[in-house]
Amino acid sequence: MIELDPTRAGAFQQRGHVNSFLGNYAEARADYDRAVALADPVDKTGLGQFRAFVHVFEGNPVAAEAELEQMVASIDGMNIPNAVGAKIGVL
Repeated sequence: MIELDPTRAGAFQQRGHVNSFLGNYAEARADYDRAVALADPVDKTGLGQFRAFVHVFEGNPVAAEAELEQMVASIDGMNIPNAVGAKIGVL
């Protein structure tokens, strides 16, 4: 999908999942970062959560929690619709 349309956030999200499951953690994070950059504002926090979950696959859930907490703290500055709902979703 990335080759056919490299502007689709979902394509990078899916490749991020594959890289996570394969243990390619740096590549997974890069894919999730690209997905977030391409996503509609309302989808950014949902996609960003996947990036944090990579820490869990690496065996470091504390780092995942820290990244999710940073995301919650940054939501107000993201100028996205339903910021409270986004925070609830991340938490």
